[in-house]
Amino acid sequence: MDVWISSGTHVDSIAKREERINERFESPDVVFAEGAKKPPAREQLISILRIVPGAPVLAAAVLFHIYISVKMHGRIQSNISDGDSGRDVEIVRNITSHHNIEWYEIDNELLGQYVHSNIIKWGILNWFSLFGITVLMWPSPLVMWSVIQYGTVLLLIGYILFIALLGVANHAREEKMAEEIKNKREKYDQAIIVLGEAHHPGVGNRLRNESEINVLNPMPKNLNWTTRMLLRIFTIYNRIKK
Repeated sequence: MDVWISSGTHVDSIAKREERINERFESPDVVFAEGAKKPPAREQLISILRIVPGAPVLAAAVLFHIYISVKMHGRIQSNISDGDSGRDVEIVRNITSHHNIEWYEIDNELLGQYVHSNIIKWGILNWFSLFGITVLMWPSPLVMWSVIQYGTVLLLIGYILFIALLGVANHAREEKMAEEIKNKREKYDQAIIVLGEAHHPGVGNRLRNESEINVLNPMPKNLNWTTRMLLRIFTIYNRIKK
């Protein structure tokens, strides 16, 4: 099975990525995608709210990331660019519709499980951060500017915790993604993988070692600076874990 990996920042140039896909495959057989199949909005919200008691700062960052950074930002980009830019889910929708092919979700690992399995550690990190920032900042007068500063600092801390969570879950998620693709390698001749750029090297290298899979681009080119940072963090975490 020949494989082309289309990776990006989840809100990206749809037109450019689809152009690269079409240059490689005239008639692909299947699409494997990370995060294109999401649970219903209510179910997704409830799953995030469940970690609030133990990890309130992290939960706030996850909510902001999903609903503001990805969903709202993606819709705005799509509307402004008249569909040339947008979310990964739109790439999957366009490719499967154009070629009349099926697609599979490959990322079924729930991040919340990593919080619940180590709730004491995550609880200490979250509540200590919340308490410490509150004590340090609230001697200031309670005005709009101080509220904005307080919220911004907490969101920044939340994103740091979110990146740490991604690092903890990364190995298992990439193993699962690669396994989902390997299990279907005998059914298709040409496959497209749509995923986040930070998973491109990990999934690409795992698939490259399979004798029946030919990965045309196991490593991404011109990595985004945020992706470089994430990959560095993942590498450091894996070294510490070993």
